[in-house]
Amino acid sequence: MMDYEYLFSMNLHQKLRERVIGKVYCKVNEENELYIKIESFGNLKFRMTIDNFSERILNGYSTEYAVYEIVSEYEKFVHNRYFIKYSGETQR
Repeated sequence: MMDYEYLFSMNLHQKLRERVIGKVYCKVNEENELYIKIESFGNLKFRMTIDNFSERILNGYSTEYAVYEIVSEYEKFVHNRYFIKYSGETQR
């Protein structure tokens, strides 16, 4: 499984670099988790793990779907970090 882990993480790294500005790190760790770290401008650090990696690979988990999951969580993270939640009330 090690070759698949390496190939998957390298392919994922390449696809994330096309979508994200900053340093991207992808690796499958000993706990069978896909670990993703993105470091961007302004000391913005995003970390995410995807569990049961080998089981997901055996069930057809693709790098395209992984990119979709990661980018959607990253977008939420950036949005929550830099935008104020609007409550709908006007301030006086």
